[in-house]
Amino acid sequence: MKFFDKVRFKMWMQEKDNKSANTASNYAYAIDKISAHYSKETGQLINFYKTEDFEFIKGVARDYSVDGKFSSFGYENHEASRNAIATFAEFAMAISSGQYEAEKENVFPLPRVTNKLTNENKFPLNTILYGSPGTGKTYETIRKAIEIIDAPFLDFNPKRDELKNHFDHFLADGKIAFTTFHQSFSYEDFIEGIRANAVNGLIEYKVEDGVFKKIATDASLQTKSNFDEVYDALCNEIGESGLVLKTLTHSRPFDVKISNMGNLSVIPQTGNGNAMSITKENLRKFLFEDKGIEWIIYAKSIKNYIESKYSFRKSEEKSNYVLIIDEINRGNIANIFGELITLIEPSKRAGAPEALSVTLPYSKEQFSVPDNLYIIGTMNTADRSLALMDTALRRRFHFIEMMPQPELLAGIDVEGVNIERLLTRMNARITALYDREHTLGHAFFMPLRDEPTLMKLREVFERQILPLLQEYFFEDWNKIRLVVGKDLVIEEAVDTDLFDDLVDGMVNPKTYRLNLTALDRAETYIRIYAKGNA
Repeated sequence: MKFFDKVRFKMWMQEKDNKSANTASNYAYAIDKISAHYSKETGQLINFYKTEDFEFIKGVARDYSVDGKFSSFGYENHEASRNAIATFAEFAMAISSGQYEAEKENVFPLPRVTNKLTNENKFPLNTILYGSPGTGKTYETIRKAIEIIDAPFLDFNPKRDELKNHFDHFLADGKIAFTTFHQSFSYEDFIEGIRANAVNGLIEYKVEDGVFKKIATDASLQTKSNFDEVYDALCNEIGESGLVLKTLTHSRPFDVKISNMGNLSVIPQTGNGNAMSITKENLRKFLFEDKGIEWIIYAKSIKNYIESKYSFRKSEEKSNYVLIIDEINRGNIANIFGELITLIEPSKRAGAPEALSVTLPYSKEQFSVPDNLYIIGTMNTADRSLALMDTALRRRFHFIEMMPQPELLAGIDVEGVNIERLLTRMNARITALYDREHTLGHAFFMPLRDEPTLMKLREVFERQILPLLQEYFFEDWNKIRLVVGKDLVIEEAVDTDLFDDLVDGMVNPKTYRLNLTALDRAETYIRIYAKGNA
């Protein structure tokens, strides 16, 4: 059996065609788009990754070439589309000819696919990533969403921009939805609500789905086989007059009729003309598995006729979907989720033993949450304590703490400034003066890996670190000074000559000011951690 699947295609492009991981991902995604376009144009449900016919793939590549009948698709969707299908045809030829031994896992191991409707990846259905600012929560949601939907992609060790590009593909396809909770976010935004629209100068009110209901509905849809409908249509076409087909190999004609039992009766027009019966169930098995039938030479012609004339489709497994909720703790959970807070529990989802559904208040539709919809929330602990979270939400979510990881900054040196030690020392001071939930994340300093300059370090401190510390300590400059050092925060005595009469207790004896010029000197940062051991 020859495999033309997406994972091997990506591996082949990188191993044999010297494509970058980003290009390989884009080409693999383009094949999905071309499959959808080809299916729409021809009326046949085609997935090029599931076909085994190299000649067919080669013909499709010609159709999408510059002179092909679908050439306009390439022009409208960038030249990469034509290059992708041409490359896919080369890949199919390499597989078919044995030039690329993709079936031998000891040559290029095939990653285990986990994006089907299973929980093989063991990732919880409901998860909240929580931690202080800059700990990489947003980046981690992107990585985990890809892990849930297309885990083999991570085996290519994609770079950050490649991972984001792959994420954006799924976002555009509707496999991933993103929203942010805030104080004004409501049930009508999240589930469904009545919206007013102007139509021909008149106000029209209609129920519109919110972000959660939209992706839950998409995740619930499963492409089911239409074999029964196709078989009935075929029987109606055959009717009393019958149908004449030809074998695919020698073009020998044969008649197809309906027997008294409702099965297909095949009668060759040459030879003795004995009737051969093909039952409905045997034909179903042959269409789905290419086996289980006795008169295969005639069954192949019938299969070809069905696939060319009728929009026959096999059932497909549902793939996973992901809803990302940023700042999940900033919304009013009871108002936003409403009665659906119970339905997101794994045991209450559709297909589970204790599955529940509710009647939605506006549309009056029955609604349940599918078991292939994953919810990932993020929570900034500096914004609101975990202890204040809605209890109903806490019980239904797995919580993954994301703390600062200074070790990820190891090796970053900015003119003698050890960034790992710098962050470690400042966080130790913040923990002592405030708490661990308000420490600084490593992500603030990650840009220094690509640009290890004092100018960039100054920008990080001036635009991110210092404003955040001012917010943490409510303008308590003495504590800010204890965190970043006396070079950055200058203590000055109050001029007693400012007032005619100085009343004790009414005037601060000291004032503080930021010395931003100190940010241009490496010694300013080194002194933060140089005293003692970081």
